[in-house]
Amino acid sequence: KIGRPRTAYKGQEHCDLVEKLGAEGKSVAQMAQACGCDVSTLYEWINENGPYYEYEFSESYARARQASQCYWEDLAQSALFNRDLNGPVLMWQVNNRFPQAYQARPELASGNVQINIQVSAEDESVT
Repeated sequence: KIGRPRTAYKGQEHCDLVEKLGAEGKSVAQMAQACGCDVSTLYEWINENGPYYEYEFSESYARARQASQCYWEDLAQSALFNRDLNGPVLMWQVNNRFPQAYQARPELASGNVQINIQVSAEDESVT
């Protein structure tokens, strides 16, 4: 089978590199580029069910992503007092870099949320 050559995982060197880049707010693509691989290879190293899983790298990557999110949150907090920062661009960055934490959830914004509450007849405080 002919395919692209695999980038060799360099252990602690790659771990330190992604953590450094995360602290600088870099993206996953920028981390992969610095490691000399593409994003799919980087994801292979953190996929615990995959054949190329690297536990230490997975832990470093998780710390790097958290550090990157903190970088952008710090920048957003400083924007509260800095008129030179572009709020919409900053918002776009955090929404797209960290969608699980920041992307708008239309069902919440519209108030169109269904809540099911069950009340028991044994609850005497409900009238």
